[in-house]
Amino acid sequence: MESHEDRRLRQTYTGDSAWYLARTVQSREPGIRAASADQALVEHHFLSELHGGFAWAAHPVSIRATRVLTGRTEVLLDEQAFSGRGGHSYDIAEHAICRLLPTGATDGELGGVRGLRVRRVDDRGLHLQLLHASTGRLVLVGPTRERWHGLLKAHRQLVIDAGCSPLWELPQQGAAEIKFAAEHGSYEASEAGMSWLTSGLLRRIGLWHTASNAYCTRYWQRGDQTMIWELRHLYRARPMHDEFTALLRSPLWGPPLTIWKQHCDCHSRRPDPGGQPHPAYQRQCTFEYHHPDRPGVLQVRFRTMEPQKRDDPGVRAALEAAGADPGWLNRVLPVHVETSDAA
Repeated sequence: MESHEDRRLRQTYTGDSAWYLARTVQSREPGIRAASADQALVEHHFLSELHGGFAWAAHPVSIRATRVLTGRTEVLLDEQAFSGRGGHSYDIAEHAICRLLPTGATDGELGGVRGLRVRRVDDRGLHLQLLHASTGRLVLVGPTRERWHGLLKAHRQLVIDAGCSPLWELPQQGAAEIKFAAEHGSYEASEAGMSWLTSGLLRRIGLWHTASNAYCTRYWQRGDQTMIWELRHLYRARPMHDEFTALLRSPLWGPPLTIWKQHCDCHSRRPDPGGQPHPAYQRQCTFEYHHPDRPGVLQVRFRTMEPQKRDDPGVRAALEAAGADPGWLNRVLPVHVETSDAA
């Protein structure tokens, strides 16, 4: 039976709502189970291709929560995000299918994720599966069933108008997918090798929101099986890297990671005498985590940015427009930040 404390920890790690967790089956064991090889691969491709942090959103990287259920993992998406202060809005679900669903170009090149297929759309969301990892299931949750169908129809027409082939409906691999597999087999093996790490992060996506003081979170993948996450903090905020590391490496709730390298810059490059920040003030604490016996490195950069007082209100306005929780905003971008022209 899952205790109240375990539910609170599950909410911290996954980002799911207390309301949902209190009303679901309570017989599960504490902790977050690891994915099977097939399940880890589809989760890895989703997180890698989504390219999170491209805009200001209600939650870091536009994901509200992750639910690990029997036979599938559900990813709850934000509704929209903004490209910048005063910029245009993105539909997150539309962005996801444009990034993920495979297409074949006239020159034989592949776009999207090889072998990814839309299995169905129902009241839960958009169900995705890989042809070559067929026991894995990923469900994107957010829009209504009708909205998903409309997004898929519009995307299909855009692909055709561009002279490309929509591959996500085919029962077998298309020509571009076969070509990609033949030419990039070693790359795909490398991706599969680190999928346990990416899947582990997706299943704990809430940590970037609940265990951080960063107002901006971005991530990308480097070719040497390294996933980099950059957390940007306001000048006066204390990067919570010790607390984050303790949660990430919890023997029961975290993935099996050890600290490989670490550098803390919190006590260097202090402000000038009198407490006034230096115009070029900036620091970065860097932690690298890995598994001693498995491929894949997680590098987290806790960056404290130089004061940019004229920009702070614009950032907050963009996050408010995206629907960010006021309590979280007051923690990462407090309203008492000075907004004078002095930098």
